[in-house]
Amino acid sequence: MRLCNHSYNEEKKVVPKSSKKTKRVEPAGFVFFILREWNARIAFEDIFEVDLNTRKAEFGISELDLEKVKNFSNYCQKYEVASFIYAHKLAWSRIMLSDFETLSESETGDETVSKKKEKKFKSIKTLGLVRNFISKNTCAYELLNCTDSDETSKIKANYRKLVLLLHPDKSNNQNVPDDLKDYEKKYRVSSLTREQKSDMFLLLQDAFTILSDPDMRLEYDSNLPFDEYIPTNEEAKKKDFFQLFGPVFKMNSRWSRVKPVPLLGSNESDDKYVEEFYEFWRSFETLRTFSHAAPHLLEDAESREEKRWMERENLKVQKKLVKKEQLRIQKLVDLSQQYDPRLKRRQDRLRLEKLERLKKVQEAKQLEMKKLELEKEKERLELQQAAERTKYEKQIAKKLRQQLRIVSQRDDKFTEIAKNFDKLTNFEYGEIVKYSKEMYSIIKLEFDFARSANSEYLEELKSCDTQLKEFEVENDISEQLSGLFESIAAKLDPPGQNTNAELTPAQQQTQKTELKQDVKVEGESGWTTGDLGRLAKAVEANPPGTPGRWNLISKFVRTKSAGQCIEMAKLVATNADISSYMASETRAAGINGDSTAAVNNGPTKTNGNAFEQALAKYPSHIDPLVRWRKIASEVPGKTPKECLSRFKEVSFDHAY
Repeated sequence: MRLCNHSYNEEKKVVPKSSKKTKRVEPAGFVFFILREWNARIAFEDIFEVDLNTRKAEFGISELDLEKVKNFSNYCQKYEVASFIYAHKLAWSRIMLSDFETLSESETGDETVSKKKEKKFKSIKTLGLVRNFISKNTCAYELLNCTDSDETSKIKANYRKLVLLLHPDKSNNQNVPDDLKDYEKKYRVSSLTREQKSDMFLLLQDAFTILSDPDMRLEYDSNLPFDEYIPTNEEAKKKDFFQLFGPVFKMNSRWSRVKPVPLLGSNESDDKYVEEFYEFWRSFETLRTFSHAAPHLLEDAESREEKRWMERENLKVQKKLVKKEQLRIQKLVDLSQQYDPRLKRRQDRLRLEKLERLKKVQEAKQLEMKKLELEKEKERLELQQAAERTKYEKQIAKKLRQQLRIVSQRDDKFTEIAKNFDKLTNFEYGEIVKYSKEMYSIIKLEFDFARSANSEYLEELKSCDTQLKEFEVENDISEQLSGLFESIAAKLDPPGQNTNAELTPAQQQTQKTELKQDVKVEGESGWTTGDLGRLAKAVEANPPGTPGRWNLISKFVRTKSAGQCIEMAKLVATNADISSYMASETRAAGINGDSTAAVNNGPTKTNGNAFEQALAKYPSHIDPLVRWRKIASEVPGKTPKECLSRFKEVSFDHAY
C-alpha cells in the first residue's frame, strides 16, 4: 500500500470511489502488469522505489519483453496519458529502455512532443504575447519603421538598425543614420532616459518577435483595426465602377489564404479573366482568426476542465465572426457583379448571340419547309403534267388509230391488209406516232409530230380528219400505203405467232374498251350496230306503259334522241330492211367500212354454226375481252369485233 502515499499520487489518501478530487490506484494490478505483462523479474519491494533518474542497472532484471515495453512507451507519448498509474508505468518503461543505445529518440519518446500539444502551447503563448503588446497601444509596424505589406527580410534589417539606436547601453550622442532621422525625431530617442530607452527596447523586441513569426504576425494583424467598408447601391450607381470597387477588393485581398489574389482588373479585361476573378472571390477563404475577440484567456484557467470550456467558448465566438466575414465578402462580390459593366456587356452579347442562333435556326427551318414545299409543288406539277401528258397521249393514240383505219378503208385493196387493224391498241404511243408520221408523209399532209402531247396537239390532229377522208388515192400513193399497211400488219401478226396471244394488261384494257365502243357513223342520223343493240335492250327493259319510256330508252342508247329512237323502232316494227338502211346511211356519212362489213358480210352457214357453238362453249360470265377473243378463234376468218357485232345483230332480231 505504499503506492497509495507515493509522491506520484500527490500524497492523497485512498478514499471510496464516490468521493471527488482523489485518485485511486491498484498496487496489486500494477505489480501483475510489471511481472506478468512485461515478464520482468524484479523484487517486489523495488517496484515502487523508482523515479525518472533511476537506471536499469540498479535492478537485477533477468528477463524482459522489450517489444511490449516499447509499444507502451509510444502509446503514452502519442495519447499524452497523464494519470498516476500510467506515469509510473512510463517511468518503468524508460528505465528498462535506457540501456538500449540503438533505440532512437522518437522510439523512446524522451524528447518528443506531439504536434497537437505543441500547437496548443504555441497558440496560448502567441495569444498572450499579442494581447499584452496590443494593450500597450503601440503599433509594431511603426515601432519597426515598416508597413504591413513589407517582407520579413526588411523587418529584420530595420530591427538590426533600431537595436543599435535603442539599446540601453548605447550612448545618446551616437550618430543617427540618415534613414532613421525621422524615426529618431518621432520617438525623440535622444531625449529618452535610460529607463525609457530600456522599456522601448523591450517593446521593440516584442514587436520583432511578433512580426518575424508568421503565426504571431497573422494574429497581430487580425487584432488591428480593419476597414470593412462595402459600397452602397447609390454609390455604385453614381461613381465609376473600377475606381469604387478596385481599392475595396485590393484592401481585402491581404486576408486571402490563397495567393496570389486576382484584382478587379480594367474595363478591357477579357471574359476569362473576369470569370476567374469572380470564381476566386466566390470561394474566398479568410486568414482572419478573430482571436482578439476571444472572451477568455486560457492561461487564466485554474483547471483542465475550465481550460477546455474556455477553448470551446472562444471557438464559438471565432466561428461566428469568420462566418460574418464570409458573408461580408459575398455581399461585396454580389454588389460587384450587379454593377460590373463587363458582365453586362457579356450578358448582352450572349443574349444577342442566342437571338441570332434562334433566328438562324428559324430561318433554316423556314428554308427547309420552303424547300420541301417547292419540292412537293414540283413533284405535284410533274405528276400533273405526266398525268395530263398520258391522258392526251391516250387520246392522240386513239385518234391516230382511227385515222389509220379511215385511210385503210379508202381503197378496197387495203381491206385484206388492214383486217387486223383492230389490234392497233397493241402499239405503244411511240410506235403509233411513227406509223402515222409515215402515213402523213405519203399523203403529203404536213403535221408536227415532234411536240409534246397536249390539247392543241389533239385539236390540230382532229382537224386533219377531213383531209384524210377527201384525199385522192393515186397509184403511187396506193402502193406506198400498201407497203406501210403491210409492215403494220406484219408487226401486229408476226409470222408463226398466234393472233390471239396474251396481251399486256394495259393493251387488254385498251382493246377491251375499244371492243365495247362501236365505230360511230359520221353524221347526226347514223345508226351503228351498237346503237341498234342498245335500242333493242332498252325496248325490252322498258315495256309499253312505262312512264317516260322513250326518254329512258334515249338515255340508255346515249347517242340518239327520243324521237330518233321512236322512228327506228317503227322502222324495225314494219320489217324494213335494216341492213340496206344501215348501208345507205353509212355511205351517206362516209364512215369506215368496219360496221358495214359487220352488217353486210354476215357469217356463212358454216361460220354460223361455229359461232353458235363458240357462244355456248364460252358463256357470258367469262371476262368479255377473253371471251370474244376465244370466240373469234373458233370462227374462221372473223375478228373479235366482228363476232361482237354479229352477236348484237342477233340480239336485236330476237328482241323484235
